[in-house]
Amino acid sequence: MSTLAQRPQDVIFNFTAPNGVESACRLLINNSIVVASDVDEGSSVTNAAEEIATLVVSQFKISPDRLVWIEHYPGDSEQDETLDLVQFNWGDGKFSEPRWTRITRAAAEALFGAPIRAGGIVDKDAM
Repeated sequence: MSTLAQRPQDVIFNFTAPNGVESACRLLINNSIVVASDVDEGSSVTNAAEEIATLVVSQFKISPDRLVWIEHYPGDSEQDETLDLVQFNWGDGKFSEPRWTRITRAAAEALFGAPIRAGGIVDKDAM
């Protein structure tokens, strides 16, 4: 039995940060691979990484042991774009102890399986 490949999802994800601030980020989801892009609304994706990842695996039905989490800051005229592979520990139904490793855009796109524009939006024309 063959299955069709699922197209990546591109959504604005609203969450409440650990400090109680209503926040948002852009999520690109391709099966169990998630790119969390900071959109400068509320808490940063870095400061709320564990909370966002925990919510995402629950809401998007992703197995915690299969999750690949990439943190993305699109960059602007003052700062360069950054991408980091983030690894977590999983226990008691939540992620903890994030560890960041800087990766290149090419590495992020290879993991994600599709091109990613600087703004965090999947380049659907290139797929």
